[in-house]
Amino acid sequence: MVNENGKQTAVSRQPVPELTIQLSSDDAKKFAELTERAVGSRLLMMLGERPLIAPLVRFLIQGGCMSIDDTNVTELKKMEHDLKKLIR
Repeated sequence: MVNENGKQTAVSRQPVPELTIQLSSDDAKKFAELTERAVGSRLLMMLGERPLIAPLVRFLIQGGCMSIDDTNVTELKKMEHDLKKLIR
């Protein structure tokens, strides 16, 4: 890949670890409504009392499936563990 200065740059094709979350149909509808209102803003996502991420919402998110990616596999595994505790 060549950048705007004409220099060669490397692009990593390494997969980034991610945690995929599937919402129930009712929660998916609520999440779609929430993201529709939040387009252009940051949306703070919490796990219990702990902030997880605050991504910029660029568009309405429908379908009830979302992914959180991070290069810190340990942190993703902790999130997964904590989420599973909430749904039991």
